[in-house]
Amino acid sequence: MTSRHAAILLLLVLVFVVQAVDAAGIKSYGGTLHLSAGGDLSSTDPAKVDSIAAWELGRQVHETLFRMTPEGLIMPSLAHELPAVSDDGKLWTIKLRPGLRFHDGSTIDSQAVLMSWQRLLDAKTASPHWWLLAPVRGAVAFHAGKLTKLSGVEIVNSLEFRIRLKHPMPAFVEALSALPTAPLSRRTLRAEGGVPVHPSGSGPFMFSEETTDLPLRLVPFLRHARGRPFLDYLVLMRFVSPREALLAFELGKLHLVPFPPKLIDSRLRMVDTAINRMVFLVMNKDHLNQLPAGFFEVVNHVLDRRALVAYMVGERGRPMDELIRLDDTGQLQGKRVEVLEAKAYVQRMLIQRVGIAPVFEFIISATDPFARGLAERIQLNLQDVGMSVQIIELSHDELRTRIAKGQYDFRLERPLPLVQDPLLQLLSFLGRLSDSAELEDALDALMLVPDSTSRVGVARERARRKMIDLSWVPLMVHSDRLYVRNAVHDLRPDRHGVIDFADVWLEE
Repeated sequence: MTSRHAAILLLLVLVFVVQAVDAAGIKSYGGTLHLSAGGDLSSTDPAKVDSIAAWELGRQVHETLFRMTPEGLIMPSLAHELPAVSDDGKLWTIKLRPGLRFHDGSTIDSQAVLMSWQRLLDAKTASPHWWLLAPVRGAVAFHAGKLTKLSGVEIVNSLEFRIRLKHPMPAFVEALSALPTAPLSRRTLRAEGGVPVHPSGSGPFMFSEETTDLPLRLVPFLRHARGRPFLDYLVLMRFVSPREALLAFELGKLHLVPFPPKLIDSRLRMVDTAINRMVFLVMNKDHLNQLPAGFFEVVNHVLDRRALVAYMVGERGRPMDELIRLDDTGQLQGKRVEVLEAKAYVQRMLIQRVGIAPVFEFIISATDPFARGLAERIQLNLQDVGMSVQIIELSHDELRTRIAKGQYDFRLERPLPLVQDPLLQLLSFLGRLSDSAELEDALDALMLVPDSTSRVGVARERARRKMIDLSWVPLMVHSDRLYVRNAVHDLRPDRHGVIDFADVWLEE
């Protein structure tokens, strides 16, 4: 090669490098992203989040040891690397990344992780997500108050600890990527008056002020594990109704909405989340016990799940008739009860009640258009066989109160899709029964099944039996659809359907 050829080659390489740098420079820092607070944000405490909206916001404020990518891969976050697992699969060694901080400036260390996990397991915390740590040795006993320290976690040093599992369980790393296992600082855990409803964490964004009233303004956390987020502000705004939020979107005051705008133009695009949002119809168990035998089964089978899916979410969902969500499409078990059979049952029920027709109360959130639409379709299904159903719209606090007091006949339940693994999903439902012994017995029995495929089959069968105990009727599993302005870039939901705004940037 002559010197002239070498010079030309060097020039081409320099041009390519300059172009690459220019292209990379398009991804810029700055800007304010405006979102609609589409649900209850009363608490972003990782151990206590109980709504999709609070869970999604909590994901921005709190960081976990690991993260799950959109493809389902587990990647280290606060952890330095993936766990080192012993040959028998029971001893896991986890190392934390050095130099990481919480929003309050304190160090992220092994002790903070242990204290946070013990708080999650403590029955006094009343976390509905304690089951995530159930595979850890001594976790169930700690939850039951039989131990004063979580024996299955051993601190090696400030940046390293070991987890001893009762059984080998590779999917446990997924539990460590779920929001409720995110650590809080020791300063927060020891705060006078207890952990605040919006505790500071170590996520990509932090609260800009002490107040948590809406509009809620989040600012980037400069020392986040993956570096400074691109946005300058993340602002959540409250609207009286979805229609008002839609109008704000059409006027350019919001960057994305979860429901279709009236006008779709070239400045918008659609983003679908993973199909993992399960929806259940829940019957009041105490009221159910006062009705003639067979009522649960009739309601369970008379619902036209395929029609519900077609009406509510279309191609973004599929009908379900079991508690565990699987990746395959599956088939509905059994058949829909014929209308005449169901009507005959209802007539017999009315005769047993001396001809007094009960009016069943179906309570929903007044600010949830999805719940309203689904409740109306279920109402029609039940009215077709002679049942009278009244839909009652309530505020979030009123809804919580009536559920706690058992003042309802029907309600909807949409569990947080914290995990994908079928065994962990089963634990999530068993954990709702507040029976530690039953959960541990089920986990032990499942882990005795040597073949993983057979283990999933056993889990599904246990879940079907538990469905009746819970009085839950599975309806569908679906994805969410977001309508986003083209100025918003790198907006991608993770495997759980949550958007990580740390990577999102705005084109000016």
